Amino acid sequence: MKVLEINKYFYLKGGTETVFFSTIKLLLERNHDVVIYTTKDARNAKGEGATLYEHDYPELRDCSMLNKLKYILRFFYNIPASREIEQIILKEKPDIAHVHLLFNSFSISILRVLKKHGIPVVYHAHDYRLLCPNYLLFDSELNICEECLGKSVIPCVRKRCSRKNLLNSSMLALDMWLRRKIFPINNYIQSILCVSSFSKEKHIKMFPLNRENIKTLYNPVNVTPCATNLGEYLLYYGRISHEKGLRLLIEAIKEIPEIPLVIVGGGDSELLTDLPANVIWEGYKPYEQLTSIINKARYVVVPSMWYETFGLSIVESYGRKTPVIGANHGGIKEIISDNKTGFLFQAGDKNSLQKIIRLSWNLPVEEYNQLAENAFEKYKEFSGIEYIQSLENEFYKILAR
Repeated sequence: MKVLEINKYFYLKGGTETVFFSTIKLLLERNHDVVIYTTKDARNAKGEGATLYEHDYPELRDCSMLNKLKYILRFFYNIPASREIEQIILKEKPDIAHVHLLFNSFSISILRVLKKHGIPVVYHAHDYRLLCPNYLLFDSELNICEECLGKSVIPCVRKRCSRKNLLNSSMLALDMWLRRKIFPINNYIQSILCVSSFSKEKHIKMFPLNRENIKTLYNPVNVTPCATNLGEYLLYYGRISHEKGLRLLIEAIKEIPEIPLVIVGGGDSELLTDLPANVIWEGYKPYEQLTSIINKARYVVVPSMWYETFGLSIVESYGRKTPVIGANHGGIKEIISDNKTGFLFQAGDKNSLQKIIRLSWNLPVEEYNQLAENAFEKYKEFSGIEYIQSLENEFYKILAR
């Protein structure tokens, strides 16, 4: 089978790209042909074993106003990308397209071309881009928000949900309106793969008539196990952004000075000003260094304010026998078994988080070791072989249809 894998980024930017790279590797290992379509970037991988095509489209948020104006129409409907994808289809003749992130770059335009040539499309919903203009179900005031779910997109503009910026919010709202009213997304895709059952139910709420074609497929995770270790600190690692709940975690740990917290990741450094003495920000760390940091942590903390679709860092931590403390909503509560593989606290509640931190930190060694072993057993449920077999089955089922 020849699979056309499409994603905006081809370097390890976040969880979506981790899954994207894993999918390509697993497909190649099972002797499928893989064609990659992505955007140009100096950080891009080489794509060994696959055929790589790159589209020239910048990251608009980093562009000058002149370049933003130059590319703004392509943001909504990218005609050059539609021409490129047509040439790729004619040359490579893929059997199926597996799409990850395409909005705000390739746009809906490439889906119309795939449909024109009879190439079925599987859309991998790593976030809520089909449901929410801001893709987070979260507004600029740090509140869960579903006002645009199947309704008007005006709330996104009114509340300035994207970075509290009127222009950004208006562009995202208009893009979603086009995908609902002019080019309905469900006309161009055969299947939606959600990375948690929570996300699946949200997508069914938006597309009730497509219920049968909306599935859950947990992300694959592959890490090198280590021995159980009663670590020296709490750890947050991942993107530094307001929806991740870092300020909540910092305010909570500030009042527990005897417990150290290490933060690893890059992003919005303004969120990490005025850190208390027991909090250390290590910045971004390469994978090899990050592995060692996780191995020495007593718990990883996932304090997200938004509905995490999955929580890749949770399962990665389990694989290193590190239990996890997480907010009890979204996909997080599907992966953390309270008092078995970690602990859940009331999302957004500082007092609840403090209570759980104190309880978990003072756990007897025997109970902690059992927690770590349970976490490792849970990790085994997210193997690459389970993932790729389920993905293949979905591809073959669609092709047979």
